[in-house]
Amino acid sequence: MLEAAKQLEGATDDAGAKPGARAVVRASEHSSWLHDYAVAQSGLLFAVVAQAPIVLLLTYFLLASGTHFRRKLVGLVGPSLTRKKDAVHILDEINVQIQRFLLSMLISNILVGIGIWLAFKRWA
Repeated sequence: MLEAAKQLEGATDDAGAKPGARAVVRASEHSSWLHDYAVAQSGLLFAVVAQAPIVLLLTYFLLASGTHFRRKLVGLVGPSLTRKKDAVHILDEINVQIQRFLLSMLISNILVGIGIWLAFKRWA
């Protein structure tokens, strides 16, 4: 058995040294790697799917609450007037940055849509 193993090992070493020789890769090694990858990614997918309803509900309630959330957050900051002003300023800045982001996304999506429309119109 040991001699047969040594002969096989020598044959594979010789095949690797010959020019134009192909390396033999077993399918089980690929399927094992693919299986491990699929299991890891399915776990991540499950985590995202499990957390998505919670994120959607929180987003809905934050948007539906309007200024109530803002007042609650300013009330949690503390009794100091300067801290409350800072909190209001931070919330205003967040609001402005979100508006700018959404505006830039709208403009870029419109430009992409026009570009795709022109491309399809040219070839149609």
